[in-house]
Amino acid sequence: MVDHIVDASEPRGRIDIHVGTGRRRRWSDAVKGRIVAESYAPGAVASEVARRHGVSPQHLFAWRKAARAGLLSLPAEDAPFLVPLVSELRPATR
Repeated sequence: MVDHIVDASEPRGRIDIHVGTGRRRRWSDAVKGRIVAESYAPGAVASEVARRHGVSPQHLFAWRKAARAGLLSLPAEDAPFLVPLVSELRPATR
């Protein structure tokens, strides 16, 4: 019944200790804007764009929300072109 005792004199394995920020990256506003603009391109799937850039879809959707709120600017050449709709009310003629 002594066969389950481990010999502690031999190395058992390796432990890696990661110090620092790890996978956390800092994205500049310009890069965020380009990624958001790419996600708004016709036919683009936001999750695929996020995966391509190594960003979680949740981050991309948060950046898109910030862009809609005016907190993140999109590059002018990649920004979706929106035209304001002006409707004119005309009196009914019957």
